[in-house]
Amino acid sequence: AKFKLSSSGTQPVASIAGTTAAPALQVDQRGTGDLFTASASGHTAFVITRAGNVGIDTGNPTQKFQVDTGNALIRGVTNIASPGDRASLFLGDTNNAITAINGTGLTLSAFLATDALTVQNTSGNVGINTTSPVAKLDVRGSSATLPVASIAGTSNFAAMVVNNSGAG
Repeated sequence: AKFKLSSSGTQPVASIAGTTAAPALQVDQRGTGDLFTASASGHTAFVITRAGNVGIDTGNPTQKFQVDTGNALIRGVTNIASPGDRASLFLGDTNNAITAINGTGLTLSAFLATDALTVQNTSGNVGINTTSPVAKLDVRGSSATLPVASIAGTSNFAAMVVNNSGAG
């Protein structure tokens, strides 16, 4: 290593501070090694590879973002603290998302179909085209020319089985 700092105790080994329009720290890796690696006792905790892949708890991430041990937590802009607050994971673009909504549950959105599928967090009810399903499966439609639900298939069994063992 051409530049090395070492220390012990409770103070940081190095600190970078600046008042500038440029980056406070810029890394320009012209060799074949990683851009940045942070480790604890020889175990890689965080890495940014030359390809731009980011790894947490892995030294060799194969995707743009990879967490090897543990979970990833997305709290959203408002820390999902109040009813209606959202935290989303976008897939492909901002039209396709898996979203947690405080007080509602989990929703799946696809292009032009916001909150197309909802799983309520208290009842487990599933809603299609509603964020407030009132039954285990609640399908709602609003087209004047299309059916609300359609069941089709090639089977030696019934296409749909309704079993009401209750009193209703």
